Parts: sequence; structure tokens; C-alpha cells
Amino acid sequence: MKTTNDLNQKYSTATIAIHWISTILILILFPLGKYTTSIEGEEKLSLIQTHALLGLAVLILTLMRT
Repeated sequence: MKTTNDLNQKYSTATIAIHWISTILILILFPLGKYTTSIEGEEKLSLIQTHALLGLAVLILTLMRT
């Protein structure tokens, strides 16, 4: 007996898309946060705001997925 694991039958296309978008955002957030700790001034404030907005987007996407 052959077992198939078709994720398209388990999860909707929207759920899969949200998963991968969240993954990409998280992979962007880690280096952005690390880089932000090494700079000073106006640029740091701007990057902290960007980091916070991307983190909020991940939170919203995660809540939508669940």
C-alpha cells in the first residue's frame, strides 16, 4: 500500500503561501536585527522601525494561519 503526502489536500494554497511568506520575513529579520545592533544614529532608528513592522507582519500572518 502506497502512502501519499499531498500537502495541497491537507492545506489550502493561502495557508501554504502565508507559511512561506512568514518564513522569508523571519529569514530577513534575523540579519536585519543583527546589523541594527552594530550601527548608530538616524539609520538605526529607521531600521528598528522596519524591523518592528516586519515582526508585526509575521505576527499577523501567524495569527491568520492559525
